[in-house]
Amino acid sequence: MYQVAGQKTLRIQVAMHSNNAFSCQPEAELQDKKWEFVGLVVQRGKVNVYYNGKLAKSCSSDGGAPIVMKDQSLHFPAPASWGPRANADVRDAWYYPNVKLSTEVMNAQMTLQHLQNVEEMVMREGKLRMEQDKNTRLMESSTLDMAPVFVDRSKPTPLHT
Repeated sequence: MYQVAGQKTLRIQVAMHSNNAFSCQPEAELQDKKWEFVGLVVQRGKVNVYYNGKLAKSCSSDGGAPIVMKDQSLHFPAPASWGPRANADVRDAWYYPNVKLSTEVMNAQMTLQHLQNVEEMVMREGKLRMEQDKNTRLMESSTLDMAPVFVDRSKPTPLHT
């Protein structure tokens, strides 16, 4: 799975016994500066691509099961030798080998990720507010309490009382 440089779409390439360069590319574009949950379900002769829990594209192959490549690595991001890089990040990746992934499982994983994102945002905002409160308290404590003083200059002011 990769985002082609200069585009906002993903391309998923799966090695199938019938076609070792089988690919699927949903037309839907990914949004700028927004995390997207992408799910892939690879089956015999078919790849389903989900964006945020909704089916973005289902691609059928002319038969053949996916080739399981043992001792292969996932690259995030892809090596520079593969071509120009897209301006995109992968935050997390989960792999469920030999598990039939249901929509419910994908939605549960998506919900967990969303809750983690919210927690991180709340923590960041809380730290920012604490820092702002601390700075405000420092400024307030360094300011002397002063009351306005009015002096009547028409009368001489004694130095000692």
